Amino acid sequence: MQTLRSKRHLSMPHFVQKDVSEGFRLFEMGRFWQSHEAWEQAWKHLPRSHQKIFMQALIQLAACMVLLQDGRTRGFQRKRQHVLAKLTGFSQVGIVSIQGLCVASMIQHLAELEIRPPQWVANSFFHQASYLRQEPTTHA
Repeated sequence: MQTLRSKRHLSMPHFVQKDVSEGFRLFEMGRFWQSHEAWEQAWKHLPRSHQKIFMQALIQLAACMVLLQDGRTRGFQRKRQHVLAKLTGFSQVGIVSIQGLCVASMIQHLAELEIRPPQWVANSFFHQASYLRQEPTTHA
């Protein structure tokens, strides 16, 4: 049985916040490849951590959207499975949100990527996954 103390909310370290925020801004504009590039800059500067794995998941999510826009369905499906595996791993270790985004909601929305138009994904994916925190943020 999981206790409340084992549920964790993570945030990104201050030294990558600018690149992380820029990636979200670009993603929401539908500029998926550019968001990939911004998040990759943050990823490069992070030590091995849950945050680094989350950045990799965001990078792969942006790549998913590029593949979907290009009509490369098989590549999209493979990349989406990589993102899903990473996010599911967070749930399994008790991480419920990262950077204010609900992990369970992101997992649910991954299933809808293929049936939603790219503009919905750009405008709504992260807004739908935002998490109103009830507990303090920790860094792991």
